[in-house]
Amino acid sequence: GINAEYMGNLSMKILQILGVIACYLLVQSFAQISPVTIGVCPIKQGGTPVFEIDLSGTYTEPNPIIRGDPLHFHIDGVMHENQFVKDFCYDAFINKKIIDHQCYRKGGLVYKDEEFILEYDFEIPSYIPPGEWQIRLVIRNNREVELGCLSAGFKVSPQSLHITPHL
Repeated sequence: GINAEYMGNLSMKILQILGVIACYLLVQSFAQISPVTIGVCPIKQGGTPVFEIDLSGTYTEPNPIIRGDPLHFHIDGVMHENQFVKDFCYDAFINKKIIDHQCYRKGGLVYKDEEFILEYDFEIPSYIPPGEWQIRLVIRNNREVELGCLSAGFKVSPQSLHITPHL
């Protein structure tokens, strides 16, 4: 049969491995997440955006983000021409590489000098890899011309705690 000393050593190795895994997951859960910064970004066709974003009335919450909870965008601004808003799109980047692109219908006529508010919840995964995150939100008209653009960014830094397993 299998001797007790061998089983004891095997059990100890398994517990050590589980301990290392638990420590790794704990370190991941304490990665540093910077506050979300927002700003106006250039529209693709250049020039002055028709939709002027009011950064004093635009925000994200929670700030900083919480893993697994949506990041809520409240975008406030004024349309400087009559426009039919067709949709808004976002591009999500990590370390300047695109990882997601989606568009959502948000139809309706917005009149010149009328306030326009866009509310959107961006899904944040429960695991967020370290890196520099950027989200570019664009409002487009029925000709798919960009009317305005908002960028939001945050950084996820791994904790500087190093674990050296001794197995």
